[in-house]
Amino acid sequence: MKNFIICTHGPTADAMLSSVKMIAGDQPHIKSICFKDGEDLKQLKEDLQAACKKFKNEDIGFLVDVQGGTPFNTIIQMINQYPNSYLMTGVNVPMLLEIAVNQGDELSVDHLEKTTIDAIKHFDRLLTNNNEDEEF
Repeated sequence: MKNFIICTHGPTADAMLSSVKMIAGDQPHIKSICFKDGEDLKQLKEDLQAACKKFKNEDIGFLVDVQGGTPFNTIIQMINQYPNSYLMTGVNVPMLLEIAVNQGDELSVDHLEKTTIDAIKHFDRLLTNNNEDEEF
C-alpha cells in the first residue's frame, strides 16, 4: 500500500499530517480529510472521492479515528470501488510516522496494527519500575 488517506472528526487529520511532515518531511502519498462540524455527508464523500482521484484510484489505505463514526461509515460505503484497499481505525502519529519512514514500501495491515499497539505505553508503571538514574 503506497497511498493513504487520513479522515477524522474535526481538524485532527490535518494536525497529525502536519506533525508528521514536521518530523519526516513532505508526504505526497498521504492526504488528510477533516469532517468538519456541520458539514454534510455529501461533502465528505466528495472530498474523499477527490482525494482518491489524486491517487489515480489506486490501492489506498484509509485511516480513520474511530469505528462507527461518520468518516468510517462513509468510507465503508465506498471502499468497494477501490480493490485491494483497506480501512483501519485508531490512526495516530506513530502509525503515520511508520508510513512516512517506509515511503514507497508495501506496509501490511498487520505491521501498521503492531506499530500502533507498540506505541502505547503506560509511563507511570515504567517510571516506578525504573531506577531514577536510568534514562529512557
